[in-house]
Amino acid sequence: MTSEMDNRQARGPLVLSIDAMGGDRGPATIVAGLSAFARKHRDVHFLLHGPEAELRPLVDKQKGLSAQVEIRDASGVVSMEDKPSHVMRNGQDTSMWSTLDAVRNGEATVAVSCGNTGALMLLSMVRLRKLPGVNRPAIAVLWPSRNPQGYNVMLDVGADIRADADDLLKYAMMGASYARNGLNLERPRIGLLNVGTEEHKGRAELKAAHELITANAEAGGFDYVGFVEGGDIPGKRCDVIVTDGFTGNIALKTGEGTASLINSLLREAFTYSPLSRLAALLALSSLKRLQARVDPRRKNGGVFLGLNGTVVKSHGAADATGVAAAVELAYDLAQSGFGDRLAARVASAAAAAEPAPEAPDATDTKKKRNRQMSIRAKVAGIGHYLPQRVVPNAEFEKTLDTSDEWIRSRSGIERRHFAAEGETTSMLAANAAEAALKDAGLEASEIDALIVATSTPDLTFPSAATMVQARIGMTGGFAFDVQAVCAGFVYALSTANAMIVAGQAKRVMVIGAETFSRIMDWTDRGTCVLFGDGAGALILESAEGEGTSADRGILSVDLHSDGQFRDLLYVDGGVSTQSTGHLRMEGKEVFRHAVEKLAQTATTAMDKAGITSDEVDWVVPHQANIRIINGTAKKLGLPMERVVVTVQDHGNTSAASIPLALSVGKAEGKIKQGDVVVTEAIGGGLAWGAVVLRW
Repeated sequence: MTSEMDNRQARGPLVLSIDAMGGDRGPATIVAGLSAFARKHRDVHFLLHGPEAELRPLVDKQKGLSAQVEIRDASGVVSMEDKPSHVMRNGQDTSMWSTLDAVRNGEATVAVSCGNTGALMLLSMVRLRKLPGVNRPAIAVLWPSRNPQGYNVMLDVGADIRADADDLLKYAMMGASYARNGLNLERPRIGLLNVGTEEHKGRAELKAAHELITANAEAGGFDYVGFVEGGDIPGKRCDVIVTDGFTGNIALKTGEGTASLINSLLREAFTYSPLSRLAALLALSSLKRLQARVDPRRKNGGVFLGLNGTVVKSHGAADATGVAAAVELAYDLAQSGFGDRLAARVASAAAAAEPAPEAPDATDTKKKRNRQMSIRAKVAGIGHYLPQRVVPNAEFEKTLDTSDEWIRSRSGIERRHFAAEGETTSMLAANAAEAALKDAGLEASEIDALIVATSTPDLTFPSAATMVQARIGMTGGFAFDVQAVCAGFVYALSTANAMIVAGQAKRVMVIGAETFSRIMDWTDRGTCVLFGDGAGALILESAEGEGTSADRGILSVDLHSDGQFRDLLYVDGGVSTQSTGHLRMEGKEVFRHAVEKLAQTATTAMDKAGITSDEVDWVVPHQANIRIINGTAKKLGLPMERVVVTVQDHGNTSAASIPLALSVGKAEGKIKQGDVVVTEAIGGGLAWGAVVLRW
């Protein structure tokens, strides 16, 4: 079989796709760097993306360049300050988008951009898509080293701050492929960055990755040297250093800062006195040789690995020399057929990581256990119900020292629904359940379990869930309540998900239902204007998945509680105290805890799911207060355009608020199949949590 390095064949003229508008120095620098490269490679053709009226004079000014360049008019520009999510939703007219689409459409082999790294990575993942078997792409850079080739490869340096053992194995495969094609190393040596070289050191995922990489070294065509330390990054012990994006980015920025410091110190030392200037003159040739080795402009370009197409990311501050180096790197990778070879290596890594097929005589129990590893709890149907009575803010003006403007400005609430006399929580829940069954096309008899999240049940016992079970005609299965106040629906979702994954149930209906109007103190304007009644129901059902974030269904759960804050939000009565009680709340303190804890739990849940905020389509938060919703979205770095908000119409319906908002979001055409949805809530206890799911 021909090796990866030997398999280079004559091809037609290469086409490279260049983003002219990405760099800090403007398009003139990009065009100058492109021209410097083109003078040495007259056989290469370029697609140059940006405003044609601005680019045409710059290209015509460079001798002979216009014959090699086709300008693709793109009026929009992605700035370094633009958030990736904004570019994703509004950047179709930008030069960056056009640059990547040329590779996507097969018109060019490699894309080059000096632009916003976060936006470029997100657009690359969306427009080019990840290679099969790759969960997280990586950014690889060349690092000056004492090895004969002069450079080592390090990845990931910032594509994703997380990486599990399987991701690190893929990085090793991709890094080895890059070293073969970028550094002409037939059998690269791979090192896994750790806090020490001893096998017992490091986090659990590093130890697991160590075993995986060891087992797959032969199939990957590389030599694995084991754990390496920071000093080995510029050393000669290995050729490729594998790490997660968080560690890699810190190492990269530290290296750049150190190089800048050394450069400044050398300048100071050689200009200190006439004698030192003479010494500098005598050492000039050696200094130039040193500069050639460590000048980042001469090996400028991080390569995005793990995509269906090759993308070279040049430094934003690159001058013409740096741009020319990035284009040179793109040319070398295109010449070697790097993209195809990388895809083949990743495919082999994915195949090697697959579990061995079951022997024909394997037990049924073992087969079932393996199948359960890929079980997901996906949404089958959703519905909601609101009492008929609508109470606008103006109604409170008759009995309280308040106003519509005061309520709106502090909470965002305009109206809410109150249950009628004799209308109980289980009645609201049953109506929502019927709506969810209709949406799913199911009968009540097809539901295995029913969970009601509520703090306002009809009776002390039996549970509201059994009452709903009777009302909808569900005679089989089992039913029970969950009480975590406003976080109740998130807790109930987690419970339903666990039962489905464990095989205890195939279909579980989860309902959030409340009649908080029954526990209001109508003389307390700080609380009674905030809450409403309602119910929402969601049906989860078992579905096969691949165990990746691309699966439909619940991807992750994160739950917390801390009883030391119980006095911030509570009801001052109950069965043991022989009184019903009323809701009491320390509003300012609850607000402070809510924004911090909701952002934290949502971030943790996204980390567990293996997604970033840029991949989130919708946040559906507990609808407590518009200021809490805004504050949490800001902490998550998400625009309000991607947040489902219903608080203005429903008020705070406690455990019912999330399923109500999900149902309304779907009915309005916002939430669609395949969307990534993050739900988060906090309530009395304090209890809080988040769930990430793909609709």
